[in-house]
Amino acid sequence: MKVMFTVICTVYNAEMYIKECIESVINQSYGNFELIIVDDGSTDNSLRLCREFERKDERIRIYRQENNGVSSARNLGIESSNGDYIIFLDSDDFLDLNYLESIYRNIEKDKKLYVTELTKVLDDGSRITNDKKLFIKDFETEELIFSLLFGESKFEEKYYLGKNMRAIGGKVFQRNVIVDNCIRFDEALYIGEDAVFILEYICSISKENIGVINCEGYFYRIVDNSSVRRYKPDLLEQLILQRKIMYPILSRYNIPIAAYTIADLFDLISNDIKGVKMGEIQFRNLLDSALIWLKNYGNTGGIENENFVSNDTLDTKIRIILFFWGRVSHRSICVLAYLILMLRGIIRRIRFKNRVEF
Repeated sequence: MKVMFTVICTVYNAEMYIKECIESVINQSYGNFELIIVDDGSTDNSLRLCREFERKDERIRIYRQENNGVSSARNLGIESSNGDYIIFLDSDDFLDLNYLESIYRNIEKDKKLYVTELTKVLDDGSRITNDKKLFIKDFETEELIFSLLFGESKFEEKYYLGKNMRAIGGKVFQRNVIVDNCIRFDEALYIGEDAVFILEYICSISKENIGVINCEGYFYRIVDNSSVRRYKPDLLEQLILQRKIMYPILSRYNIPIAAYTIADLFDLISNDIKGVKMGEIQFRNLLDSALIWLKNYGNTGGIENENFVSNDTLDTKIRIILFFWGRVSHRSICVLAYLILMLRGIIRRIRFKNRVEF
């Protein structure tokens, strides 16, 4: 029988959560699936725990690689998959036991991407759910890309796909689209690789191919020591690389990529302001690096020459703030934090030139 779903679970030192994760898949009420587990060089007991499940359930296949990163692990899972649809599952996340059945019952012939609800789970076990139901009435591809890049929707009268469009979790992808369009996770990226993958996928289908399924099914665990919340010394280089990868796609649409570059940078930095554990020296070093980068790329000879953006796509207020920021002689964390948060507010009011009014 043809496999309907492939669940790809990437694992790295997840012995605390992997048992719950695997059990949430193998105990699904709908059974026509395969579970591909890719261990990315774990040094704890994760692989041993996975092997115990593999011996008992023939639907499980395990692959092991050196520590090449989550993108490489997911790509190996894609290449090994047989299902009509692919679902990516992180090893510290888990599924509702009726998740696959809910998706199966709602599959439509013309749909190639399904967005489902994403529920956050905190360390104390409490859950944060969306109060609003997902829906689609009508939208333009550019509008959906904006929601993906900026993490919010300004078109909620047309559609609502939740607040986590960048997240790979809670999405159901048609395998043929991935294979036929050679869509893979960029293995040079470890920041924003999900967003790049989803962007490439969305731009490979039509807006009519996107559907929603309102089921509380994918549970995303917020872990303090996760890779998302750890300080990354090459943050700026990663953001620049991400933008270079995205540019050929975004150039087909009227997307303010410079604003996204800055917004992403400051979203990450402001997360640290809000309480992510980062030492003061690391914090100051990151902000100093941000200053240097913005001075180099935020003037008439920087971003434009690298085909990131032209001046007329940058909001005037952003240029003013960057101008004064570059001339602050005695930078304090408070001053920089204020500018960062101000910039975030301005960026979220940027318009699609000649197309979208907020």
